[in-house]
Amino acid sequence: MESNRKYLRGQAAWGGALAAYPVFAIPYLLRLDASITLISVYVGLTALGPLVLGPAIVIYLQGSSQKRVWMLVSGFAARIGLFVPMLAPLFGENDAIFATAAFIVFAIPAIVYGALWIPIPGVAIEQDQHPKIISSRIRIANSGFMAANILFGAGMIFLTFPNNYYFIFIVSTLFGVLEIYNVSKIRVPKADTSDKGKLRSKLKTQKIGEEKDFLLFIGVICLAISAMSVAGPLQTVYFLKELNFSDRWMGTWAILLAFGAVVGISIWQRVQKRFGSFRILTITIPLAPLYFVLMSIFPNQYMILLAVFYTGIMNAGSDLGIQLGLYRLGSDKSRDVLINLYVGISAGIGFVAAFFIPIFTAHFALTSIFIVSYVIRFGLSFLFYVPKISRRLNDAPKV
Repeated sequence: MESNRKYLRGQAAWGGALAAYPVFAIPYLLRLDASITLISVYVGLTALGPLVLGPAIVIYLQGSSQKRVWMLVSGFAARIGLFVPMLAPLFGENDAIFATAAFIVFAIPAIVYGALWIPIPGVAIEQDQHPKIISSRIRIANSGFMAANILFGAGMIFLTFPNNYYFIFIVSTLFGVLEIYNVSKIRVPKADTSDKGKLRSKLKTQKIGEEKDFLLFIGVICLAISAMSVAGPLQTVYFLKELNFSDRWMGTWAILLAFGAVVGISIWQRVQKRFGSFRILTITIPLAPLYFVLMSIFPNQYMILLAVFYTGIMNAGSDLGIQLGLYRLGSDKSRDVLINLYVGISAGIGFVAAFFIPIFTAHFALTSIFIVSYVIRFGLSFLFYVPKISRRLNDAPKV
């Protein structure tokens, strides 16, 4: 297990660095003059994969000896495909369409890899080490994300379009290959091949109380996610099209988001030890998206940078609380299916939201969408305080 800890940290570092890549996907499409409709297609179809393909591939491969091979091959293919959007200028007036298609096509192997990888950290280490290792991985991933954005920010400063984005795509491919190398070194217990992976038969092996707790948890989380599903993809449009911020500013924005997360995880780790992971969510779920209100009221580049540092701190708490909840609830045998159920539902929310983006932007100002989304999110966050829910999900240490 000690070597697993080493490679889990390595995966977190390179995977965290790679997480900077999608931050620049929509800005790249906007620089290619992609329409709101095309961006909606990108958001919707990349969300559709986890909704349909993720759970299906996990169920199909459950108990298969080929699961690890599928994970590594699909992960490597997805990482090699990261540089393909840089070929878009070769297609002239159709450059934005090609780039969008490339992002979508190579999201497919990434989805297969992600669905098979997600449960691995939960079985590669001992149960009692989950809070420590997960907190450490989030901190390392955020540090990798920040380091990558410093590097990408330098590229935005010193290189002109489209070379600045080419630099990001090529370096991200390197990060991705190094991530898959670390994943290939992780060893997990052999799967139970007596169960061929039918979802119904897997769920029948569970205590119904455990499954109800898991479903209750992801239901509350997904409702909260749904409130910001339209606002999230539109923030880049707001920065680049309405406020006319530069690519250089976007690099700084991403750095401060990651720096806030690095600071935040050190804070929330201490909160988790004292009060449990559920308490973190009761704080961060309602307060993290306050960032959207702040940037609507104060559309100043410096105020927005302060706001994104704040939301980085809060998002780190949400990430920690959600990950610990996913590994804490439900039984070990079906956790891979259950976690991918959560991923599929949360992605499905993004898929549905994508259809509303062109409609809402045609009738409402972006700032109005941001503020109303936050009000809805804040209202839904009170579900965490419903006594029946909090009693079942609360993991605060008993005094």
